[in-house]
Parts: sequence; structure tokens; C-alpha cells
Amino acid sequence: MHTTINKINFEKKILEMKKIIVLLSAVAMLASCKKETGCTDPTARNFNSSAEVDDGTCVGSAYSGSNLLMSTNASSQVGESGSNTQSSGPKEYKFKALPAPPINHIYAIHFHDENTGWIAGSYGEFLKTTNGGTSWTEYSTPLSYRIEEVCFVDEDYGWISSYDGIAKTTDGGKTWTKQYTPEKDYETSGVTFVNREKGWICGDNGLLMETNDGGDTWNSQSIDTDGNFYDIFFLNENDGWAVGAGSSPMEYSTNDGGRTWEYNYIGPCPKNCVYFSDKDNGWIAGKRNYKYNGSSFNSILGDVEPWLNGIHFANNKVGCMVGDDGYIIFTENSGEDWKKIEVETTNDLESCFFASENMGFIAGREGTIIKITLE
Repeated sequence: MHTTINKINFEKKILEMKKIIVLLSAVAMLASCKKETGCTDPTARNFNSSAEVDDGTCVGSAYSGSNLLMSTNASSQVGESGSNTQSSGPKEYKFKALPAPPINHIYAIHFHDENTGWIAGSYGEFLKTTNGGTSWTEYSTPLSYRIEEVCFVDEDYGWISSYDGIAKTTDGGKTWTKQYTPEKDYETSGVTFVNREKGWICGDNGLLMETNDGGDTWNSQSIDTDGNFYDIFFLNENDGWAVGAGSSPMEYSTNDGGRTWEYNYIGPCPKNCVYFSDKDNGWIAGKRNYKYNGSSFNSILGDVEPWLNGIHFANNKVGCMVGDDGYIIFTENSGEDWKKIEVETTNDLESCFFASENMGFIAGREGTIIKITLE
């Protein structure tokens, strides 16, 4: 009897020690997020490949200024139901704060076109608009926790993901059916579909699963890791990426639909979101931010303080990233240059989505919705 008790106590101590080791590894990784300074220009004679913050010491540089973050100089700012016009060459960017819909916090947004779109947030809350965000209709879902992701492949078929599972609609969000309930310690977070049949989900402890029948059945593609995936994105049925955080950075890619996943070390610190406009143009963001140029990921944006939570592009050139404390950056040239959009809100912004090349939406805490129009 005493031997059994001692064995149980010993196993408990081993488990606690493992937890402490994982925690210390995560702390060490976050501590390593301090950016190394130096010359970041690869054409300079004193280029430092490890540096992510340029200190102005470049010698013999062929160019200067790529991927620099520039603040706009607009005098007006977005206020409650107000607008802010940012001029940039022949186009005008209008950022208008829409009236807050009847929802606490918004964590996910998706639009089918300039009129039809969906938002989701706390406690399984889900709303739909058919007039470009002027008004919203609330519909019930079978999920109880905050909805992390909304994904629609057309006007009718869509999926939502939360810690307590995945749900599907076939009537544009009016009714929902729960399709998947995760096991304990394998909570779901991201969901992505490329058509009505083929999709993937990701979650805690390396959870990766795929479906070939619209979510009726799910097959594991999980990776042996202690890390948690936060976001997953597939460009087509073959090419996909999944990112997150753990005792080491979580950055994986596949080119065979997830049958095999390859680990790609991009850089330290957790990654919150990933988006690709095509196979040669992609972005990963979080505490540090990177762009894929067709062959490799390169650090961008320099020293950006807020965590970035959402990425979306209207095409290969026009896109935005959003983050904590009302942070918005916008690009017209595939992320070669970014403009910081000043808005009068300190609410954390969680998601952004372009309904077309001329219209986009940003959503976040406290029911924040900002409409972007390119005219």
C-alpha cells in the first residue's frame, strides 16, 4: 500500500516538474522576443542577418526604406460613427466607425460580398448583416464560448469554431448544427474551408484535423507537440499553414493537404494569425511579423509594439493588419510599405476582412466595427 502511494506521489512530482519545464521554456522564448538591432539592409556591406530593428548603421546600402512603418498625418480621427479620410496618391481611404451591433466583443468577421457578412464573439454570439453593416440580425449557435473564427465558402455554407467545438450552417447562418466536440485539453481555435467539402481545424496540443465531407467526419493530422495552434489557413486543397505558440515557436506548412506537415522556424515569439493571397505572397503576424516572398519569410515592420491579431488582403497589393489598442496598419504595395491608420479607439482589434477590392471591415472588443472604403 505504501509502495503504491509513494509511486503515485512520485509520478505527481514528475508531472509537476514537466509543467514547470514547459512554463520556463515559454518564458524564455518570450524573453527572447527582444529585438536585436543592427543593419537590416541585405545590400549593405555590414548587413546583420540576425537583426530585426535597423539602427541606422548600414554602410554601402543600395536602397533604404523597404518595409518601413509610416504614420499617417491626418488631422481628423475615427470617432463614434465618425469617419477619417486618409489620402494616398490617386486613391482615398475612408475609415468609418459603424454603430456598435448588439454584441459584447467581436473576435471574428467574414464577408461574402459588400452587403452580406457575419460577425461572432463572446458566448457563442453570432450576427449577420445584409446591408454592409448598417444593421445586424442575431442568430443562436450551439457553441458556448467565444467564437474564434468564422469561415464561409459561399453565401450559404459556413463554419464557426470555438473552444467547445465546430458548428456548421447551410442557410447563411440562420441555423447551426454542432459537428465536432473536442476532447479535454484539445480545444479548437481555427477553422478554414476551401469549398463545401474540404476543410481543416486546429487547436491546443498540436491539434490538426481535416474533413472531406463538409465536417460530418474529421480525421486527425495532429502533430506531436506541447504547443497550441491559434490559426490555420489553406489557399487551396493542398497548400496550408498553421501557427501558434508553445515551448518553441509553432510554424508549420503543408503542400499535400495536411497528410504531412513541415516545421518551419521563422523566428521567436508566438504567432497569432496567418494569411496568403497566393503561393508567393503570405503574411504571419503576432508579436513579431513576417512576409513570405515566394521562397522564404522575412521580418517586416520593425519594432511594432502591439500584438497583431488579424490579417487580410483584398488582393496581392491591398491589405491590412490589426491588433491591440486600436492598432491598424494598411498597405497598397504588398507590404513593402505600411501606413499606420490613426483611429480614436483603444479597444483591441481582433479581425479584419475585405469584402472586395473597394471595401473592408475591421472588428474588435466592445462591439467595435470600422468600415473601410477605397474610392
